[in-house]
Amino acid sequence: VVRFYLGAQKLEVKDSNGEDQAFTVGGMTINNELIEDGDVRIRLSVNSARDRVTIQDVGYALRADALVGDLFVPPGHGVREYLDEPEGMLASTWDIRYEGLLDTGVTTLKFHPIGRDEYKLEFTNQEGLNYVVPFLSTRQNGGMRYGDFTSGNARNLVFMEANHSIGSLPPDLEEGNIHVQDYFVLSDIGTAQLLDNKDGSGSPVFATGQSDNTAFSRVLKFESVDSTNNVLTFTDLATGTKQVTFSGTDGTATLIAGGISYAIRANETTNVIAIDQNADGKVGEVQAADTRGGNQTAVIATEGGALVVLGQENPYDDTSATGGPGAMVAVNPQGVVNISIITLAKQFDEASTDQTVKIVFQNRTSNRIGMLTTDIKSNDNFLSLTFLTSEPEIAQGMDTYGSFYELFDPLTSDTPEELTIEYPLSQRGVQIFVTAGSVQAETVGGAVTEKVVPIPVGVGKLASEVGDVTLYNAVVLGGPCANDVAARLMGNPEPCFASVPENKALIKLYEHANGNVAVLVAGFSALNTRQGARALLTGDIAGVDAKEATVSGTTVTDITVRAV
Repeated sequence: VVRFYLGAQKLEVKDSNGEDQAFTVGGMTINNELIEDGDVRIRLSVNSARDRVTIQDVGYALRADALVGDLFVPPGHGVREYLDEPEGMLASTWDIRYEGLLDTGVTTLKFHPIGRDEYKLEFTNQEGLNYVVPFLSTRQNGGMRYGDFTSGNARNLVFMEANHSIGSLPPDLEEGNIHVQDYFVLSDIGTAQLLDNKDGSGSPVFATGQSDNTAFSRVLKFESVDSTNNVLTFTDLATGTKQVTFSGTDGTATLIAGGISYAIRANETTNVIAIDQNADGKVGEVQAADTRGGNQTAVIATEGGALVVLGQENPYDDTSATGGPGAMVAVNPQGVVNISIITLAKQFDEASTDQTVKIVFQNRTSNRIGMLTTDIKSNDNFLSLTFLTSEPEIAQGMDTYGSFYELFDPLTSDTPEELTIEYPLSQRGVQIFVTAGSVQAETVGGAVTEKVVPIPVGVGKLASEVGDVTLYNAVVLGGPCANDVAARLMGNPEPCFASVPENKALIKLYEHANGNVAVLVAGFSALNTRQGARALLTGDIAGVDAKEATVSGTTVTDITVRAV
């Protein structure tokens, strides 16, 4: 037994055996009142003669016994006020307070049902562009396909590259996989398909050098083929129309999206194309003999760095697939589809492995679709959704990275569930304080993380933020190889650098039908672009009586401006 005073509090601690490591239940007495939830361990050392005892340390553990039910502490409150024996906190001013989550900022990822047989995927990419994408549908023939089925027409969502052989030009019917009206994912990050788990339930394997959460992801729709003028037309679901010219000889073209170049092989006869969807420089790449599982897939990278692996789908030449050739249906059309949301280990303060959260979609009876709510789990088994007592149709949970999950599960059995994920822009922790008085919480940032941030310079915009340049009076900086807007102004030249004179900058005025104008400054090199920008900024261009001029020189300041 040890007695001591803490301020005005008299503490008596008792351990029935000071030579073991066990705690004695109810070993704490404060001001002569037994603390039933307070356990004590006193560790002693006894000399060889056993005539001297030394106290090494005293341990105290207070069990969190709530007044009613489980102990729940909302933000702005402390543990003390909810304890059955608050005096067990030893001193009247001591407390453990919870002041809420760190304010890291969040982005939203949502799986939103449309009716009872389709889902849309909503996300914001690293450029701040918002996408609403047709994701899964069971509307046609009871099979589950990626994309949607509207007015009798199937429109596929394609994220797996075609079985296109590099030496085969252009892609034939079996090699192309994107048809007019199909949607497709572009992203400079990808995975190799898994050969063992056809439903996508295995752990995704990233392609060499592509485990990067700062990738730019886009979703586009293939609108049309103009075989007379060799023009392909696309719609970016966030920014608008894009057109590219393809070679009539071999069907090659380049599509620039988010500053990334994606190679295309087009077949104007069948109106089918194949695209290097993960920007690894290869149009269609089979990683193994099993073509159902070997193709590269594009992975969606969201704002904040979440990586969304959409599962697996049948290649175009799989004639046994539900829906027949060309139906980009789920690999397990009559069962389930697994997708993964991955947070890389490097995004955590301390982690040795990536975090993977699985979300499982199910093809139900009568062409219904939904989620297996009990299977929404993380690979570290931390995430678990709990239904609220006050709102039984809502379940909530949080993973170790600080992502907040809210599931709306309608009380009717045939209505699909909706899942909303608040993904933090950096790892989100909690504000917990051990206090001996009042506490004041301040809003602070979270951990350092990789994030692509647009540069806010006046009214400047990234090219990816401008859908239709004709709506503005604009100054466009950069050549067509790096700038989507410049490429559109110049008619998507092929190759992209051909329209800019070597070792010079081009300054050109474009006048639009609505009265707006655009001034393009495009350099053959980075130095040339700076020279052109300086000529515009300093007024050196003012002496040119023409709509087009070139700028040349040896340095940024030593320049010559000539009319074209």
